[in-house]
Amino acid sequence: MVLTHVPGCMEWLMNRSYSSLHISREEIITWILASPVQFVSGRRFYVEAYHSVKNRSLGMSFLIAMGTTTAYLYSIAAIIYNATQQPDDPLMQCFESSAL
Repeated sequence: MVLTHVPGCMEWLMNRSYSSLHISREEIITWILASPVQFVSGRRFYVEAYHSVKNRSLGMSFLIAMGTTTAYLYSIAAIIYNATQQPDDPLMQCFESSAL
């Protein structure tokens, strides 16, 4: 995120006391921003992947849909794990990979 390079924003973004679940503002912002990209912009790939699975002829759309969905679901799992377990070294979320 570009905001991490602005002086004073890094501490604000990384503050985990924002909610009772100990989720940082950065995680919330990236989750909110990545969701429309994943499902609205990626709709074309999901539709093409569905038709390629139906026709038993997997193509590039299937690979794109699976890769971005895997990165998106991993990021959600990482946020939930970090919120519930509160590890010393939290897992990194990679919503930017699913949005690419």
